[in-house]
Formats: sequence, structure tokens, C-alpha cells
Amino acid sequence: MASAGSTGNVAQGAFSAPCLLRSLGYVGVRSRSLDDWSEFAVGLLGMEQVERATPSRAFRMDDLSQRLFVDGAGDEGLGVLGWEVAMRADLETLAALLDAHGVAVAWGSKALADERHVAELLVFHDPVGTRLEVFHTPEIADRPFKPGRPISGFRTGPMGMGHAVMHVETVGAALSQVFAELPHVRGYVLDERGQLRKHVCIFADGKRLPREAALGQTIRPDSKLYVMQALSGG
Repeated sequence: MASAGSTGNVAQGAFSAPCLLRSLGYVGVRSRSLDDWSEFAVGLLGMEQVERATPSRAFRMDDLSQRLFVDGAGDEGLGVLGWEVAMRADLETLAALLDAHGVAVAWGSKALADERHVAELLVFHDPVGTRLEVFHTPEIADRPFKPGRPISGFRTGPMGMGHAVMHVETVGAALSQVFAELPHVRGYVLDERGQLRKHVCIFADGKRLPREAALGQTIRPDSKLYVMQALSGG
């Protein structure tokens, strides 16, 4: 339902701990084409548009107050992915895990929680800069869901909105673009199986990447890569 970047796929991963995320709870988009989004969400998907402060649009697809919202101010693209957990204790556990792994995480303000129609939430970013929010206790609407066109409804509940696949740039994809222009360089960097050669090191933004995971490492559009080959001899 949302994408960022152009090549490669990366799933929203988890640390080596029990998964606390229950489902994809909401998606936020940045777009000035508000009427187009209304036509898509209501006319095609069958969501219900709800009144929100302008310039924005919000849409329902079940008993929750909102599932999709579009912010008409600013640039274009994916704004946020919101993930649901069961309770505040799960947010506290997740915050501690993220902090232990060096991920900057903050508690969202009361004003932001009210805007998202949830009790509390955490805010952080994935390795390629996608804004992620994790919340508990979403607000239940005060009236039944009314689809925007004749459909039986959406299957949500414990499954939430479904899943999100992020298309992002990886080191391997970036190198493929280089090899397309300079085919003779490939053999110096990769072996016949397409794996990184034993004595080749890759640095991304000044950080040396683990050899086994280097090609799949996600990078930003403005990242700087350095590929170095070890030299020997007298």
C-alpha cells in the first residue's frame, strides 16, 4: 500500500525478542491531491470519509475512528506507518529494546495521540528514514462504519489493515547500477556467485558494513559508499 525509494525490498524487521506488534493500525500519506485521494479511498476502495481539519482527509474502514489519513500540507510521499500493540507495557518494552539497539525513540505528545485517535504512542524512524509510530488502544467511532460504495465491508479486526512492503535502496542495488555502466568492475567486487569477494570491504556513510550482510544493507538516497579492496605484497 505504500512504498519509498526505488529498488530492493526490506520487511519491517524485529529484534531477537517476542514480537510485540499486533497489526498495521493506520497509514498516513502526504499529498496535495486531496480530491484524488478521496476518489480513490471512497469511490474505488469503499472507505468512508470522515470530517477532519483542513488541509487533510481521513477515512474509516471499520469501527475505528480512522485508518487512513492524508495531510495536504508539505511534500508528497509516505508520511507514517502506525503499528498497534496491546497495552502501554508493550510500548515501554519496545522503547527499551529500541534504545538498547541505538534507535532514537520518543513518546508522542498528548496532542499527537489525540490527532491519531489513540491512547499513547511511540515515534521513531527505520534505517531509511520512514517514520514509524507504535500505539495502543485506538479510539472506537461513535457510529457504525458506512462504506463509500456498495461493499460488504473490510476484514480487519485483529489483522488490522494488512501489511506494508517497503521498496528501498540497498548496497547491492546501488552497485548493480555501477556495474551496468562499468561491467569490468564487477569481477573485482563480486565473485562468480554474486557474493562479495573475501578481501573487499564496503563502507556506508563512514561505517564499515559486516561482509555477510553488506549487499543487503539499506541506504538512503544521499548515502556515500566506499568500496575498498585489500592489497598485499611488498
